[in-house]
Amino acid sequence: MAATNSPFGQVQAFRMRLCKLDTNGVPTPAAGKMYVTSSLVLATFTPSYIDGTEIRDVNGEGVVCVEYTGDDSFLGYDVSIQVCTPDPYIMDFLGGCAILTPANGILGWAAPSTGPTAPTPVSVELWSKRVDEGALASDGYPYYWTVAPRLRKLRLGPLNYGNQSNQPTFEAVARENPNWYNGPLNDWAQASDRALQQIACAETRVPAASTNLSAIVAS
Repeated sequence: MAATNSPFGQVQAFRMRLCKLDTNGVPTPAAGKMYVTSSLVLATFTPSYIDGTEIRDVNGEGVVCVEYTGDDSFLGYDVSIQVCTPDPYIMDFLGGCAILTPANGILGWAAPSTGPTAPTPVSVELWSKRVDEGALASDGYPYYWTVAPRLRKLRLGPLNYGNQSNQPTFEAVARENPNWYNGPLNDWAQASDRALQQIACAETRVPAASTNLSAIVAS
């Protein structure tokens, strides 16, 4: 069947799945390596480029005698993620924080140790609503599924304590990752060799949010 272009509107990113990767970018099966949350406030992906080399020489008369401009290079994306609350698991996955388990049984978190950082790379998947004429798309694919198969150089952003909501922010860079393969649950049926990709999907592809970690059971 020929593909159909149905560029419907996209609103309200309501679900986020985080997955810890190994050093090669593979979502290796293990317990506690995946987290699904509805805490996302905003995820921003800004394209990152390097300008092509510019060569411009002038002769003794002050006239340009050699001029050349190389092609620009696309590197991936600079990423910013903001969430509703300082959820300890999100602080761990996106900020490299340690999990604290005090006697009261309520999880806390601690900042990374000072010094060089080497946070575990993660993949980020987002689900948002696909809308047509003021309602969810009625063609059987009411959601958009967005995949960033490898985030690295993860960094904590500012925390704001005061008469306001404390909504943590995180920074990272998104890069290509063909080793993500079909994702942590073997349900991504596309190539994963780009820094960011998106398809329309059915409701059955949207994971349920939880306050508990889950396991990667396939790769």
